[in-house]
Amino acid sequence: MAGLWNLHSPDAIRVRPSRLAQAFTAALAVSLGLLLTGCASEPSAPPITRDQALIHVRLVDRIDYKPGTEAYGLSRCANGVCVVEILRDRYPYCLDHEIRHVFEGDWHAGHESTEGC
Repeated sequence: MAGLWNLHSPDAIRVRPSRLAQAFTAALAVSLGLLLTGCASEPSAPPITRDQALIHVRLVDRIDYKPGTEAYGLSRCANGVCVVEILRDRYPYCLDHEIRHVFEGDWHAGHESTEGC
C-alpha cells in the first residue's frame, strides 16, 4: 500500500495528457497572453506634423466655428504661427487639446471631439 501513493515508485500509474489537451492548454496560454498584452498597450500617438510653432493663445467668450456646433476651443496655423482660441470658462481644461492640434494637426479627423476638455 505504501507504493500506491508514492509517485516515484515503479508501480505508480502515470497519466500523460493527450495531444488535444496539450494543444488546448497552449492555445489558452497564447490567447490569455494576447489579451493581457492588448490591455496593457496604449494607443499610438498621432504623427507630429510640426516641430515648432509660435503660439498665440486667446481666451474668448465665443468661438465662431460651424453653425450648430459648440466649440470649446479652436486652433488655426499658417506659416509656423498658430492662434489658439479657448472659451474663458473652459480654460485651462482645453489647453492641452488645442496644443495637440498645433503639433499633431487634425488628430481626431472625421469627428468632433471634446476629449481633454
